[in-house]
Amino acid sequence: MGQFSAAILPQTGSVLTGIQQDYILESYKPKLKRKFGYFGMPVLKGHRIVGRVAPRKSGETLFIEAQEFDDSISPDEIELLLQKLSTWASCSHVIMERD
Repeated sequence: MGQFSAAILPQTGSVLTGIQQDYILESYKPKLKRKFGYFGMPVLKGHRIVGRVAPRKSGETLFIEAQEFDDSISPDEIELLLQKLSTWASCSHVIMERD
């Protein structure tokens, strides 16, 4: 975990977000026990967490293992978010693995 993780995550490793879900770091869980994905990246709109995605990079492809968003984010905003994420990760393709 990063050096600032302790400042963000409480001792339990879980944060209740605005999307009414527990935000739990699952990267240390066995793959079959994960509910969301290896790493659920929070999605911010302003200062609010409005969703999360679980990205994974392989070569120039960005795989989205899972995603969830609250109702305040539109499909167009989701598409723009994934495009920005793929550009940041130096990927030319995005593949959605599951919803």
